[in-house]
Amino acid sequence: MSAAVAIPIAPPIAAGPRRHPITLSEYFRMGETGTLDPAARVELIEGDLIDRPPIGPSHASKTNRINHAYALVSIRA
Repeated sequence: MSAAVAIPIAPPIAAGPRRHPITLSEYFRMGETGTLDPAARVELIEGDLIDRPPIGPSHASKTNRINHAYALVSIRA
């Protein structure tokens, strides 16, 4: 009678690409070295670089009004 032999099973290979999260200092270094285009609309969220959509007319209008109000307040202060 033969003895049972244990055959090691390799762990499953992950499907798809692996994530490589980056730190805040790496993100800033990418900007300093030109790896990221200064005009690139990206932000770092939990280690991932995320594309930001362009600012639409409604957002731009509200931002301009807030900036104008802030400028008036800071002049008076």
